[in-house]
Amino acid sequence: MSYLFKKYRTSACKEYPVKSLCTGRADGGREIERSEYARAVEINKDNYIANKDLYGKRQEINEHIFGIIKRQWGFNHTNLRGLKKVSGEMSLIMTVYNLKRVLNILGVARLMEKLKTWKPKYPDTTQLNRNQRFVRLYITLSFYPPRMVA
Repeated sequence: MSYLFKKYRTSACKEYPVKSLCTGRADGGREIERSEYARAVEINKDNYIANKDLYGKRQEINEHIFGIIKRQWGFNHTNLRGLKKVSGEMSLIMTVYNLKRVLNILGVARLMEKLKTWKPKYPDTTQLNRNQRFVRLYITLSFYPPRMVA
């Protein structure tokens, strides 16, 4: 990814008595590059300084999840294009994250018990209820592999 920069140059440094502290260029001039996003970065920095508690809370709650998904799981980019497809891919990744969290907190046995006794608040004819029955069957079969019979 590339960014646009605006360059500022001056030759006023030639008369500056301590120019060696400011510039190392042979012509004695000074050149400053400023990113097209520099103003946004400054605004973000000001917001951070003014709201350190809020940013700290955000890092505790939200950033942790994305850090795990990006760094530990290696999902630093999507494999698909288009908002609908990327949204589906991210939904799947978040579902896996949530399932791993539930398994770490409850364990397999308590999760299975909760799934068996869970009663949805929806009518029995909804697609969600049909999907729930399929998910229960799938979870049951995947946690209990078939035994080999000789």
